[in-house]
This record gives sequence, C-alpha cells and structure tokens, in this order.
Amino acid sequence: MLAPVAHINVMAPNGRVLGLLVLALTHLSVPLTACLAYGASPLWIMGTLVFLAALWRIGTVSSGVGTRVLCASLSLLSYLLSFSLAVSFYMQGVGYTEAFFFHLNIGTLPQALSSYQVPAILGFLGLILSTALPLVIPVVVVPRALRLLPLPIAFLAVFLSSAPLWSFVSYLLVANEIDVSSQYGLYVESDGGLHSSDKGLFSDDRKNIILIYAESLESIYLDTAIFPQDYLPKIKRLAADAHMFSNMQQIAGTGWTIGGMVASQCGFPLMASVHSTGNSTIASVEKPYPDSTCLGDILADRGYKSVFMGGADLAFAGKGNFLSAHGYHEVLGREQLASKLEDPDYLSLWGLYDDSLFALAREKFKELEKSSQPYLLTLLTVDTHHPNGYPSRSCSQEFDDDMGNSLRCSDLLISEFIRHVRNNADMERTLIVLFSDHLSMRNSLWPVLNENHAARKLMFMLFDNHPGDISDIQGNHLNVAPTIIDAAGVATVRTHTGAHSLFDDRLDELTTESVNEATPSPLMNTAAATEVGVTISRLGYEIELGDFKVKANKNGMPFKSGMYMLLLDDEAKVIDTMFSENYMDLAASVPDAFVVGISVLPDRQNFPSYFFGRITETGEKIRQGALKGSVFLSAQQIRAAM
Repeated sequence: MLAPVAHINVMAPNGRVLGLLVLALTHLSVPLTACLAYGASPLWIMGTLVFLAALWRIGTVSSGVGTRVLCASLSLLSYLLSFSLAVSFYMQGVGYTEAFFFHLNIGTLPQALSSYQVPAILGFLGLILSTALPLVIPVVVVPRALRLLPLPIAFLAVFLSSAPLWSFVSYLLVANEIDVSSQYGLYVESDGGLHSSDKGLFSDDRKNIILIYAESLESIYLDTAIFPQDYLPKIKRLAADAHMFSNMQQIAGTGWTIGGMVASQCGFPLMASVHSTGNSTIASVEKPYPDSTCLGDILADRGYKSVFMGGADLAFAGKGNFLSAHGYHEVLGREQLASKLEDPDYLSLWGLYDDSLFALAREKFKELEKSSQPYLLTLLTVDTHHPNGYPSRSCSQEFDDDMGNSLRCSDLLISEFIRHVRNNADMERTLIVLFSDHLSMRNSLWPVLNENHAARKLMFMLFDNHPGDISDIQGNHLNVAPTIIDAAGVATVRTHTGAHSLFDDRLDELTTESVNEATPSPLMNTAAATEVGVTISRLGYEIELGDFKVKANKNGMPFKSGMYMLLLDDEAKVIDTMFSENYMDLAASVPDAFVVGISVLPDRQNFPSYFFGRITETGEKIRQGALKGSVFLSAQQIRAAM
C-alpha cells in the first residue's frame, strides 16, 4: 500500500518560510544569471534584494485578498521586467537598445520561442511562481526593523530599486544620444537622406554595383587569433584585393537587418517608436520615408536598374516596401524566388538557403550584364542568422556546431560568387561591395564574441580594378551609401546626418544631438482626419486618410486576426501604426490614444469590424461597427469622437 503523500502547507510557518524562500530565489535567479553569465551589473542583484524587502513590508498591511493581489501584481511586473532585461543582455550583452524594442512584438514571438525553448520555459515558470506565491503566502510576521519602514518609502523602493527601469531611463537619455566626438563624420540635423553633386572622387566612370549584405558576418571572424578555427579563409584571401575599411562601428538604430539596411542606404539610423510598434510601421505603408532620398533613388535618377534578391520574406519588417519605394525596380524575396528552385521545399526557417540564393543571383547577374544599362544588384544572405546558423546542404559540415559550419559555408559561397563576378565582368566598370548588415546577435559563439567586444567591427570591403589596401578611418552604417556612390563614380554625396564618403579625407563639423532628430518618420505627413475623414475597406484591409493609405498587417506579415490601427495626434494626423492581439494589451500600451482601425476575432475571421475612438481601460469611448464592404468615417464623426 502506498504511503500518503506529504503536502506542504504554505499557511503553516515552515511552509510560509519555504514559500518566501522560493519567491526570493525566483526573483534573484534572473539578475544572478544575467550578472554571472551575461555581464550585467551586480547592482541589479542589490536592487532585487531591496525590492523583495519592500514587497515584504507592503505585505504586512494585512493578510486580506486585496493586499495579496497587490503584492502578486508588483511581483509579476518586477519579474516580467527583469526577464525582459535579461533577454536583452542574453541577446546583445547590454541592456535595452533600439534593436531590443524594435523586435519586441508579437510577430517575432513564434521564432523566438522556437529558437530559445529552454529560456522560454524557465521564464514562463518564473512568471507563474512570481504571481502565485504572493497570492497564497499571507505575510504577517516580519523583522521589527522592516515593520518600522514607512509604507510610502516601501512603495518608492519598489520602483527605485528596479534595474529594468533604470536601464530604460538610460536608453531614453543616453542610448538615443550619439556623442559624435567618437563617431567619425556625424553631424546630426533634423531630417535624413542624401545630398548629391554630379562628380565622383574615386572614379570618373559610372560602375555597375553589386552589394552583398552578409547576415551578421562581422570582421572579427577573420581574426584567427580570436577564432583559430579560421572560419573565413577564402574571404580573408580575397581581402588582399579589396579596399577594406577595418574600423567600422555599429551605432544605435542599426543593429538589426532592416535598421542596418535603412542606415546604410539612406544615411540615418532607424529608431523604434516610443511604444515599440516595431515591424508593423514600415510594413504598413507602400512608400516608407517618402521625403528621404536613398541609395536606390540617386542611382535611379542616373539611369541605373536596381534589383534586390534575398531569401527571406519581403513582408517581414517592411523590407520589400522600403526597397520598392526607394529606387529598386525588382524586389525578389522568398515568395518570388522559391518557385524557381528545383526543390521548392528546400527552405530554412528564414527562407532560401544561401546556396540557392547565389545560384539564382548568378543568373540575374548574367542577365544584367547583357544590358548596356548600369545596374545595382543587392543580395541579402540568411545562413549565418542567429542563434545557431542554417548551413546550406551543399556545404561540408566541418565543425561540431551549425554556426561554425554556416560561417565556413558563407565563406565559400560569398567568395565563389565574388570570384565569378570578377571573372565574368569588366572590373574597370564594376564595383563589388561586401558589407555586414549588422554585428552578430547572440549565437553559439557568443562567449568568444563577448570577451572580445572591442574587436567587433562591421565588415566593409570594396572590390574593383584598384589595388587592395586597408584603411583604419572610423566609419559606420551612415558612411556606406556615400562611399559606394563615390567609388562607383556616380556622385559625391553626403547625408543630412553629415556622414560622407570614407574616401573623402575632409572632416565635417561635429556636434552632439539626439539621433531621433536625424531620423525622419517612415510615414508621410498626412492630412487631418477631422478635415478629410477616414475610409476603411474590407477588401485588402486598407485604411485611407486623404492621400495616405495603409494596409493592415501583423508586424509585416499578413493580417488575419487581431487589431490593426492608425494612431492620431491631437490634430488628428497620423503619427504611427500599431498591431495588437487584444484590447487589454492595447489599453496598457497606449492609454488615452485616439485610434482608427480594423478588428478581426480569431474565431470569426469572416466578420471583421471597424473601430475608432479614444483608448480607455473599459473601452467606453470606442465606437465600432461591422465592416461589410467599405466604411467612410466623416470628418464630423472623427471630431465628435475626439
């Protein structure tokens, strides 16, 4: 006969102590891990201890349900914020940044959960414990010294001891400021884009341009003193024939793919909106940054044909919209290229493998070479994407980890493609550019990357008919477009941020300004809804406000359910777009905001509705109705709702 199972009674003194200990360890486990493994400050641990003491004091108010719910809410919020900060340290080795907030959205959640299953499970367990334990442990016995702590001071300590709060304040006050005394050629103005004059410093004849964005392929992988595995031997040999810029820094707003692409093509960083709508904003509009001039725009004005080829989905983060709006005549992604494969199912989590991409790129290169029209062919690889890499099956598996194999595979595929171009093009009229889209995020080689942080630089190589050399002039993403346009003999350009070609020895006047002031909005300056009204269409889930039109999306992916909306300012002009899974999340994210949008319930996808009004917790100021075809909200209706 089985013995009875012993249960721990958390209401009894011993059970209460054990419950308090588990709660403390749950909260301390996050900063302890972040400090010991990811380089976070030990002050985070001290702050957590202060929070636990303050929470204990608040719990002495009474043993009633209200007090326990309050403690559980504070505990949940603290753990959730701590876990989010730990994720930032885990992925980047630093606290909150633009890259973190840009990716903080529902659209990236499935990929994050599938890639980081163990941390996700542990985080979910911590959320449960941090919420449940304060509900079942009535704290009434505390040390006398703690009982003397005034309750208002305890509440104040809860917030002032929060490391995530201070990291966020630092992000707002410091991370969004660039000290240009340490950033070469950066003069911050209020808008972005490129200025040009029709002369080139580096060459007299316009050259065809092949631009390869190599996913996370930073120059540190070339250093065999740091990586004795010699991951990139072929690219390193090719570098002897390239003009290599060895001191390329990554600045705020450029540390992920679309951020790196916008910065390197337009000359301004991509700053996430204040409420982190993330990937939905650029994807929402057909022509993001309509008032800015970028690399493709300047080339198109001078007769170039521009083509983009990338293995990933064009909709993700609005990459396709951005390129199509700025001078690219052909924009080809996963959907357009997969049908050309012999095996359409040969795809990674992100899309086409790089061996497929480069095979198709050779065909496109051959096609472009037959024409007398100058061209820009831009490629974006994916095999070296974090966390583990996705090596193409045509490559040999030489290492024990996929990231090492992905690096070696990229080395082979990129170097072979560059050699192919050099052997089949007139290099007197061809420029090949190899550039990291951004530095690596956390991958299986992170311990080595983190230990050698000072050596981490972007890879930037240019191949043409000139002898190879190395320049240690300091640059960043903002210098890339001016340098390419200069080296191709197209024009001398500078950005509104003051960055210019790295072949230009002149230094611009330097200043320190907010990066936000240098970054234009991806949305056009719209008319006021109180003057022109708003049209909402079921067909395509489109919203129109005068000349401004957006298509509903879920962080760049097709909109099937949820809530998609325009956010309007006090003048009823569009300031942003947003996607939310449900109204409660929306109320927490943008309280008191005025919105106009489309809502589709997951189990009623054939019955969409429209809504408009001001966000409140109860939703009493939101008006809605069935969206059967097209609905026009008059200027008078908008004025009345505001």
